[in-house]
Amino acid sequence: MLLILMESSGDITDYKHLFETVVPETILLLCCNEHMLNRIIKLAEIITLSLKFIHQCDNSTNQCLITGIKNVLENIIVPFLMDSNIRNLNEGTFIIMRSILSFYYIQTNKTKLTFTIYLMNVGFLTLLETLDSSYKEKHQFLLVRSLIFEILVCLSENLLGKENWKSLLIHGLLKLTCKEAFISLKGKDQCEVTVIIIFNYFKLLECKRFDFEETYLRDLSDFILNWEEIPSEPILKAVWFEFSVAFLNGQGKMNYIQKTFKKILLFLHRCNIRKVYTHHPAILYWTFSNSFVNKEFRKNIMILWLENNDKASQNEILCCLMASKEACTLFLEIVATSATGTIAENVLSLLLLLLSKDETVFVEKFSEEAWVILPHILTKLCSSATNNTLENISTLLTICSESISKNIEMTVLLRISYLLPTIIANYYKKVINNGMSKIACDTLNRSFLFAIVIMEQAEIKNDKRVILTFLNHDKFLTTLESCYSLTNDKNLCTSVMVLLGHMLQYQLEYIVQSVKTVQLPTEKFIEMIFGDPKIMSAGLRLLALFLKGFISKMPLFIRISSPTTIELRSLYIHIHMICAQANDEVCVWCWECLQYLLTLSKQMKLQSHLATLPYTQKLFLTCTPGSKAWVKMLSFLPVWISSQPSTNRRALNFSSAQKSLSKLSNKLLTQLNNLNDPKIRSILLQVLKIGAIPSYLTSSLKEKLINRRL
Repeated sequence: MLLILMESSGDITDYKHLFETVVPETILLLCCNEHMLNRIIKLAEIITLSLKFIHQCDNSTNQCLITGIKNVLENIIVPFLMDSNIRNLNEGTFIIMRSILSFYYIQTNKTKLTFTIYLMNVGFLTLLETLDSSYKEKHQFLLVRSLIFEILVCLSENLLGKENWKSLLIHGLLKLTCKEAFISLKGKDQCEVTVIIIFNYFKLLECKRFDFEETYLRDLSDFILNWEEIPSEPILKAVWFEFSVAFLNGQGKMNYIQKTFKKILLFLHRCNIRKVYTHHPAILYWTFSNSFVNKEFRKNIMILWLENNDKASQNEILCCLMASKEACTLFLEIVATSATGTIAENVLSLLLLLLSKDETVFVEKFSEEAWVILPHILTKLCSSATNNTLENISTLLTICSESISKNIEMTVLLRISYLLPTIIANYYKKVINNGMSKIACDTLNRSFLFAIVIMEQAEIKNDKRVILTFLNHDKFLTTLESCYSLTNDKNLCTSVMVLLGHMLQYQLEYIVQSVKTVQLPTEKFIEMIFGDPKIMSAGLRLLALFLKGFISKMPLFIRISSPTTIELRSLYIHIHMICAQANDEVCVWCWECLQYLLTLSKQMKLQSHLATLPYTQKLFLTCTPGSKAWVKMLSFLPVWISSQPSTNRRALNFSSAQKSLSKLSNKLLTQLNNLNDPKIRSILLQVLKIGAIPSYLTSSLKEKLINRRL
């Protein structure tokens, strides 16, 4: 039916309808019918005829026909040929091949290129090489060579650069004999050698297995070693890639290949590397596997590789990083120097992929290398004029935070602590003028969390120089104060709170001074603590540390306005409510805050009032022995007991506080029997001493203590 329509004298524009409706139905028919070869041949004839008339159509119809024919070729004709494993041309396969050649008569270069790349990727050049050596008649030879010519011209013009490809290739192909035409270079002139090199270059790009003929490699090596002047860029590009594939194939240890590589490398250093680079794993692995390739050359290759961000490219570079320590080092240097653009985006994407990989050993090794080179990266960032660079390394800082090297030298920690505060302060100054974007908040959050890691590692080494560096960096402290006051980002607020808490903890521990005071408004501080569960734990910890330092009258780098009587009472009650519902970690800081608030309330003459509030008595009963919160509750109890008003031991009606103390004393006595804890013993003796429980309970408690030989 298609053939009848094609040979009819109807309007050529009717072919648009033909390929939109009839062709898809024909494809389905082909897929489910017998006599496949005959139907393929008939379809090939239709395509050849269609392409003869295609120039007569208007643009819309023309494009529709081209798209339809291309789809038929890619989905039916070519797959049939590749699956048939043909070794020679008969009348039927000749017709099929001719339909493919006909497609190259269209004028749409972009469509021709995508089709040609498709042919290359499915291994069509290998099929043509087989047919080239087995033709029986001249018209078969001309068809195969014409197809090779069209494919090589299309690929060379688009992928290899400017040359007079048509003239060069047609002369070379006409001269080449058919037997082993693309294997041997012996006795070939320059034109023939060029065709053979270019043919093998594109054939290798399509191959999934790299089977090199030893004859071809030796001939090509001799050809290269005889170079006296730098060859054309397309030829240099092709031979570099071909020898890299040979290296990847395990043939790189041969002495003549090593000599050839050195000669190739000599010319590579004299040209624009971008123009002779092929994006292929063979180039990447060869670059990082040869000792005679210098660092700068390797870095340039990695930069070129990182310009591509497809999944295959990402996986290959990750494999390279896993295999080569120097590759990791160069990658980290690129992280520091790629301020903006495609490279920076792809580096960030790769770092995120690295975090998602379940490769614990590799991530640990990568982080070890990152820790070593991090001071160098940060030094470059300090001198950078852009504000994007910190964003580029924020993911790297996260990797270093999550996978901490076991042997970090103190000199590395010190250098980082000198550089990081300046970089963060400079970055914040630039981004705050443009409004705090989500990216800016995330970058600062990661940076603050990394600063915490630096302090923790220095604390492990019992070295106070790192905390001194942070406490004496005026601009950094100003940044923290501003972030706390201006941002509404919950993650950033949390990291600021945690960082301030760490700095305050180490200030109290090492008893060191600060160059500046960070002012935290009381109202916002309380609002942040009680407003969001994410911030609650960090805020309570910071509050507990601040109250501890405030009570000890030590000069602190943090200043929180003294609460009023009403604010203190409200805060005290609110923390009870949190403690009653929170997990063990949060309860730890709740009990510490309650202890220090109760101590502080003595100055406001609120102590006895707060100590008699019923919330505390109920809270005692919810605290589980053996938990972390239980330990903190035991520290709170002496302060609370000493704040209880005197009682009449002979009273008939007991206060709720007395009842709670009685229950608590029995609970503590049970724990004392199990653990013999001196802290519990001290609390029980304190209860007896102040007479805070009725007489008959006092007698009972004394008896039980005596029975336990205390």
